[in-house]
Amino acid sequence: ISSAHEVDVMRSAAREVLGSEKVIDLRHPSLAADTIYHWFKDRPCVFFMVGAAEDDPATHYPSHHIAPETWPAVVAAEAMTAIRYLEQAAHA
Repeated sequence: ISSAHEVDVMRSAAREVLGSEKVIDLRHPSLAADTIYHWFKDRPCVFFMVGAAEDDPATHYPSHHIAPETWPAVVAAEAMTAIRYLEQAAHA
């Protein structure tokens, strides 16, 4: 379960660098069957999904695959999330 505060920080940071139209809140979040549960149970965290599919079926990649052209957006959103999170921690 993602922490509400961390979700808000990441959502805001991602919108800042990618634009609101590129950040989508899932109406029906899916469960991730990953080992991240072990991280989430001990500290506040946020789990997010990256999508890059367009109408072209060639862009519908399988799970755990991010199209190369998507990486700059992913890194920008994560970097801004870290910056905003650190800024908040510095002012606490």
